[in-house]
Amino acid sequence: MIQGDDSFVERMAEVAARQVATRRDALWRPGPFPHDLWAALGAAGLFAIAAPERFGGAGGGFRRLSRCGEALAREGGNLGLAGSWLGHCLTGRFFLQRFGSPAQQARWLPLLASGAATLAIAISEPGAGAHPKRLASTAVRLGAGWRLDGDKAYVTNGPIAAAFIVLAVSTVEAGRKRFSAFLVPRDAPGLELVAGPEVDFLRPSPHCSLKLAGCVVAADALIGAEGGAFAALSIPFRDLEDALGCGTLVGALHHLLERAAEPAAALQGDARDAAAAELGALAGLGAALAMVAFGLAEALDDGAESGATVAGVIGFRLMVQAMVERLEALRRRLGFSWSPAASALLRDIVKSLDIARVPRLARQSRLGLSLLEPDAVSA
Repeated sequence: MIQGDDSFVERMAEVAARQVATRRDALWRPGPFPHDLWAALGAAGLFAIAAPERFGGAGGGFRRLSRCGEALAREGGNLGLAGSWLGHCLTGRFFLQRFGSPAQQARWLPLLASGAATLAIAISEPGAGAHPKRLASTAVRLGAGWRLDGDKAYVTNGPIAAAFIVLAVSTVEAGRKRFSAFLVPRDAPGLELVAGPEVDFLRPSPHCSLKLAGCVVAADALIGAEGGAFAALSIPFRDLEDALGCGTLVGALHHLLERAAEPAAALQGDARDAAAAELGALAGLGAALAMVAFGLAEALDDGAESGATVAGVIGFRLMVQAMVERLEALRRRLGFSWSPAASALLRDIVKSLDIARVPRLARQSRLGLSLLEPDAVSA
């Protein structure tokens, strides 16, 4: 599904086929994070897309990022590693490039581009998810800096992160919480990494929880404008992550389609023709999904606001669900079983569609209401 000439995407496909695919039978099982594979991605320069060229990165747009994620998932056959790689790159591309101070950019972007450091996003909290009304972590001015207190959960890439972008309530105005974001080093006093609720899918992507108890950071730890982080950072990042994550889902589905074709190759006569027809339908659906995924990335490259991609992501996810159902129907018809790695990949696809289901359904409802009440509701 690679389109056009991009040596960066080709390099990702090569590394994924040579080093990730050979390990996919073990990657989905519980175990330590594969630091050697992470280092291999760095050695191949595949984190460079996290930063612009002036900071030692590779530059390029969101379409390149989407295509690289597709190649990693397709050739590697693992959605968790692809998701961690994408999160690493998006943290640099979104939080630091758009909102980081010159000093923050100069310190962290070269490290992200080389893979020497990873930043993790800490927004969700135990029992609250990422719902702004339920988030309770606080940030209080303390002399020339800030004191952070609270708990964070489901911090993707947390166990391997050198620093965290933490969202906290910095003030309350007329009963409404205002959030600020802070770049908190891993070794900041008062910050503790703890084991969180088990995430039993998307392995080997690592997760943890954070405890902030009187965690003091300097004034220059603030990212973006004080009090405006939820609207300016949290919501747009979720939309961006959804849109760019479509590429990795396309790659994972293509990988499963290839696995489904293997037992069908031995069929003869009418059974072979019927299997070929269904495989062709699935290939067509996969190609349409790729066009949507890369189109969403191109729209972002062309300057579309992240919220403009919401409708496309909704449609994309419905198409993914349809393709998963047809893949399973074909498997039952042909009478084969997925390998353990392919079965885990299929489960990861299904479970990933369920992440943040409540806010996504709310966006879907608003989209529908915009058709029912076009003058009253904005999608």
